[in-house]
Amino acid sequence: MFCEKCGAQIPDNAQFCEKCGNKVASAAAPAPAGQSVEKVQINLTKNQIIAIAAAALAIILGVILIANHKTTVNLDKYLKAEFEGYDTVGKARIYFDQEAFNEKYGGKFKRVTKSVIDDPAYIVASYMGSDIYKEKLSNGDTIDYIWDIKADKIEKELGCKLKYSDKTFTVEGLKEVETVDPFKYLTIEYSGISPKGKLEYKNDYGKDEAYGYLSISPDKSYDLSNGDEIVFTVSDLDYTNTRCAEEYGKIFNSETKTYTVEGLAHYADKISDLSDEAIEEMMQQAKDIMTAHIASSWSKEKLDSMEEAGVYVLKAKKPDSYNSLGISSVYVLLKINEYIGDDAASAPRKSYYFPVRYNEVLVDSDGKCVPDTGNYKTTYDRFDFEVQVGDHTERFYNYGYQTTDEFVEKCINVYADAYTYEKKDISANDKKTEEAKEPAEEAKESAEETTVEDVTAA
Repeated sequence: MFCEKCGAQIPDNAQFCEKCGNKVASAAAPAPAGQSVEKVQINLTKNQIIAIAAAALAIILGVILIANHKTTVNLDKYLKAEFEGYDTVGKARIYFDQEAFNEKYGGKFKRVTKSVIDDPAYIVASYMGSDIYKEKLSNGDTIDYIWDIKADKIEKELGCKLKYSDKTFTVEGLKEVETVDPFKYLTIEYSGISPKGKLEYKNDYGKDEAYGYLSISPDKSYDLSNGDEIVFTVSDLDYTNTRCAEEYGKIFNSETKTYTVEGLAHYADKISDLSDEAIEEMMQQAKDIMTAHIASSWSKEKLDSMEEAGVYVLKAKKPDSYNSLGISSVYVLLKINEYIGDDAASAPRKSYYFPVRYNEVLVDSDGKCVPDTGNYKTTYDRFDFEVQVGDHTERFYNYGYQTTDEFVEKCINVYADAYTYEKKDISANDKKTEEAKEPAEEAKESAEETTVEDVTAA
């Protein structure tokens, strides 16, 4: 027999190994004398043998399958979303939770060398896309996560099968904020004369500290006209809202606001800018100018009447450019009716038109028209005519124009490239009378001129 420990051959009846000293198990007791040992023979059928073989094969295959089985890892369980901040300016981070993954699978995977992988999450993260960050979020917004992953490489290194699917996260848990108007405390003042007006503004954030984060500015602050639209803009609204929400729980609800320029004084550039009082003031001065001229220059000419013939307003097409008549001008036009000699009943007569121009008639910020009666011009244009006075012919001249068309041509149309104009008769009744009598007036003027020519010819 042989020693169970060291394998040395020892006698059959030895109790200890002579080589290593190991105690030898007792040998089986021999059968008593006179008794024979009974041998048991087991007979199996063919089917039993097949069943035993099948069972043995199943056990072997099971062992093989267990040995080659790969763990299935569901990555979706470790995809996390975190939301923070305030509603409308919230932030989100979607990421792979490495810590939770290692708690589950740390030490459960082995490398080819059979060494244990303590940080399998690092391997997974190495073959994934970066974390997703989103800003300016509101509760209820959704964020789609699409896996960007090299699954085959992860499965090879960890010896596992991966399971994952794209996912949609709904933003929730953001703190509520108060929405406020960034322009609530903005005050604007306009000054100057259109179109050269200017503005000054102030944001009185002392009334609410949250407004101290605001930086507001206009797109234009000078060369302003009434009716211009000025856009005020909040600088870097996203950053401002984030800071303001974090500190005061408030956000501003708009980035821009448009204001319309108003209340600037301006120069009258349309008939409706002129009040009846302003027109009367300018007309009276024109009459005074003509009366002074008559007193100093006329001798045999006699004034029959002076009529207010009309008002013309010229408006510069480009008020920002240089214009010889300024931004606007106003003409008042008188019709002068005169006769030559002492006998008004039989004397030859002459009618003509005398204009006075006022440059840049001011309309103040309250809408009141205030003509500068010291800033006026009269015409240097004149015409000559001859009449028979007694037994001889005399020549006379007048400053002005013989017809309104001549006045318009020489005083207004000459500036047509730079100005537009409006005309207004002094009253509705005058306009109706003038329109109704226009052909008769032309005939009368023609007759008057003929009379002069006849007198001259005579």
